[in-house]
Amino acid sequence: MWLDEFPVPADLIPERLVRLVTPMSANPGDVFVEVANHLQNDPHGAAREDLLMQMAVVKEAEGLDLGALRKCNFDVVSSSTPVADYKGAIDDFVPSINGHDYVVASWGDHSFYNFYLAEKVWMSLGLSSRTVGGDHQRVIFDDLGTPEFGVAEGEASTEYEWTSKRSVFWKMRSDYLHRYLWMRGAYGVRIFYYSKLLPARADLTALLDEYGHFAHVPEDERYEMDLRRHDDGILMQIWGAAAILGPQLSNERSAEGLVWPGDDSPMTSDRANALVGGVSVLIDDRFLDRYEQDAVYDCHVVKIGDRWHTSPGYRGQWSFTECVRVGRNAIRIPMHELYEAKPGREIVHAFDHALSAEAAAAINLDQDHIVSRTDRIARHLLELGDLLADLGGRIGVDVEAEAIVHLSRERIIADQWRPYPELRRLARVAPLNMTQSAFLTRCKALNELLARMPQRPLKRMLRFCGCPADDLKELRTFRLLQALLSFLQEANARGDDWEALAGIAQEVDWRADNPAWVPLLKLNRLRNAEAHEDFGEMRAALEVMGFDTALLNGGYGLALDYVFDKCAEALSTLNCELRKLLCA
Repeated sequence: MWLDEFPVPADLIPERLVRLVTPMSANPGDVFVEVANHLQNDPHGAAREDLLMQMAVVKEAEGLDLGALRKCNFDVVSSSTPVADYKGAIDDFVPSINGHDYVVASWGDHSFYNFYLAEKVWMSLGLSSRTVGGDHQRVIFDDLGTPEFGVAEGEASTEYEWTSKRSVFWKMRSDYLHRYLWMRGAYGVRIFYYSKLLPARADLTALLDEYGHFAHVPEDERYEMDLRRHDDGILMQIWGAAAILGPQLSNERSAEGLVWPGDDSPMTSDRANALVGGVSVLIDDRFLDRYEQDAVYDCHVVKIGDRWHTSPGYRGQWSFTECVRVGRNAIRIPMHELYEAKPGREIVHAFDHALSAEAAAAINLDQDHIVSRTDRIARHLLELGDLLADLGGRIGVDVEAEAIVHLSRERIIADQWRPYPELRRLARVAPLNMTQSAFLTRCKALNELLARMPQRPLKRMLRFCGCPADDLKELRTFRLLQALLSFLQEANARGDDWEALAGIAQEVDWRADNPAWVPLLKLNRLRNAEAHEDFGEMRAALEVMGFDTALLNGGYGLALDYVFDKCAEALSTLNCELRKLLCA
């Protein structure tokens, strides 16, 4: 170990120094590695601590001579500009840390310092940079082809005049740094200067000579230590080099070699590509959560024939294909499509949601899923828009179908749901163990979709039916549609045509709740429950709709199914009454 036989008592060794020199294993990607540091803390006080460090890329073939490496530049890669007094004088100028490449490119002239990820690093890994922070800019590198954000980051610059204007700290994700060093066949070596003011404890002062000084270099010369009295303490200074990472890939799970449910052999890309027919895997649709909840991904819903596809992807860089919904909460993906060109972590993500053979066998393949339920709502709305526009044209209320329901049949035929994020939000994953909050949020979204019809044309239609304007003033969309439904049912029961609607309000108690329209009225109460966190009102609304609230103990997924189905039935009833009257 780097700190073996370290002369300073163990309890006085600063934690920062321990972290600085401790080698890192092949950690997973969520661990960050410090690759450059310019730290100055309390330069004239009792908490004084300084660190200047950069990471050198040392080729494995050259061996690790830490004694030589500790004598390399520890603060910046280059601290001056090359002398050029004739043309071509710097033709062979190659910035380096005493002949070694570096992870962070740094330059400083003792007053101004600049930092950026080394060109070889970001170009080898395909990273893109962005800056944040205004006057205190940080540079952040992303892997946009994956996507992975914040792969490496650090301060862009600092200044020094007696004291440092700010500290500089650069870090890089372990898996990306491991991959770069593996591609280079090199070690990541921290070369540093570290100082810390320690308390003048007896066991530490015992190391000092008569002049109040102690110097130490271990046999392998990996560091040089200097201890000396300073103010009321002992100042420890260390110039050292520590190999932190080797040229090996990180221990991340790989898509190669996964044993999928129902298969006895490890799956590889070559084997998957050879499986061109019939071999597929069923996965839980919660696999889609990470893609549906993040706008950086594409996750569009498409109907091909009689099957619904939900195939997530990322900006044309990669995508899952032929992801077909089956049953309420499952997706079937052909194995050869699953292993088509995409990041391995996405395949591993799908594997984590793969259904066991027992769970797959228990799936009711004919059960409706959230996408088909959303589609049913959308189709009823489109028909309602057409029918209301037809009725309006006959009674002198000219309005376009799209203006009523804010959906276009032509656009859906051409682009499916791509132009309508409100439909895509409704069709997001809805597991059986859905939380109460997620259930109410989805009910609110459904309410907003249905209640956004313009009230003015609806009120004009009801005025034609004989409703007083003052009585309509405070009514909202659902109450207006309920009144229209009551008029339609009365006219159809008598066998009349649309002309019989004129003045029919005098013969119908149109203010009373219509049993066929109760689901829409209670949907509005569910929206109110979400807004006011009134969970008693939520349960009451579900009970009035006819749902057994005892089932909520297992989650709110079944309740959501019930609400969608009942609202679809109410819309279907209204459409049937409109269609019947208009065809009379």
